Amino acid sequence: MKTFKDGLVFLNGKFVKKDFAIDNNGKITFKISKGVKAEDLKGKKVIPSLFDLHTHTRCPGQEYKEDFDHITKAASHGGFSEICAMPNTKPVADNEAIIDYIVLEAEKFPRCKIYPFGSMTVNLEGKKLSRMGLMKQSGAIGVTDDGMCIQNTSTMVKAMQYASTHDLFIMDHAEDINLSSQGQVNEGETSYKMGYGGIPEIAETTVILRDIELSRYLEIPIHITHVSTKRSAELILKAKADGVQVTFDITPHHLSFTEKDCLGFNTDFKVNPPLRNEKDRKFLVDLVKRGKVDAIATDHAPHAEFEKEFAFNNAPFGISSLDTAFVLLYNTLTIKAKIPLEKWIEFISSKPRNLLKLPQKELKEGVMANFFIFDSEKKWKINADDIFSKGKNNPLIGKILNGKIINTYFRGKKVY
Repeated sequence: MKTFKDGLVFLNGKFVKKDFAIDNNGKITFKISKGVKAEDLKGKKVIPSLFDLHTHTRCPGQEYKEDFDHITKAASHGGFSEICAMPNTKPVADNEAIIDYIVLEAEKFPRCKIYPFGSMTVNLEGKKLSRMGLMKQSGAIGVTDDGMCIQNTSTMVKAMQYASTHDLFIMDHAEDINLSSQGQVNEGETSYKMGYGGIPEIAETTVILRDIELSRYLEIPIHITHVSTKRSAELILKAKADGVQVTFDITPHHLSFTEKDCLGFNTDFKVNPPLRNEKDRKFLVDLVKRGKVDAIATDHAPHAEFEKEFAFNNAPFGISSLDTAFVLLYNTLTIKAKIPLEKWIEFISSKPRNLLKLPQKELKEGVMANFFIFDSEKKWKINADDIFSKGKNNPLIGKILNGKIINTYFRGKKVY
């Protein structure tokens, strides 16, 4: 039995000073005998493990960017016990054989649970529907053409109908590629100063409007991932108020950074959708403060170092963020925006689990121990060695942040 004392345990929506233990079966217990030797947490916070709705695992086929060993280490380092693997692998996860591979291979690295998403169309081409039913049988929890976006509305209708018959969670990367394909950063002053084509807001909003109307018409739920602008969020909130079954997530980087961070041509800030302006960022933060978002998702997108060393316009989009997502959110939302941790932690833990109809990870008597210990008082400078992901394309490297995850436990065992 592993015993802890004087920790601030997150229980029923607030932090309570409490002693607890992990019993010999890996389960939480608050029944502790007197005089038992215990690890003194000295007021550190004990938080149920996190859930990431949007992770690019790169496996199979792009192990030079990421592999299951590194991504499970990065996840546990970041406080996550479950992550959802996006299907833009090579080959694309568009059939049951690839889903089988992901499920079986990921089980060899028991630091976190990986839920695979399948693609909606074959090879992410937006044309022929994938084998969604068979992928569901093999373990796919949802479908998305993330990284791409189905441009043909008729195909999207058929994809939503097919996915719905198998009770698959439908996630859409909202992007009109006819409007965005030449862009590198947010359209506006920054793209002009950098001399690159811009990605306009309407490349996102036009598809969001389509998806809202399809959801309304078909009466099928849809989730919009990595919403990046005030206008996009307003459209979704209005649709929700009208009874449309649409949900959305936002990323730590869209909450924390803006297009101006790209002015130094640091490719680690190059993401899709792009970092937007300060007005958009502040609005998204305010949505979190008001409890109006459905989830926060990392959109962890690791790349090899040589890829991000290309010129800005040739470098791939994406931030490697699993290791530092929680700490970045703590600095952005709690320290800067003054939103108490207990008010936003649900958006990266319980709420995404609810979206996928999965059991919660709670600190309760008799449940399996899945939690992490967070020292909110510790300051640390993030070095490349602190990023357990293979992808070191993290713009926080070299920065000093407040708060550090000390340990993570998964299924009763310390995994970080």
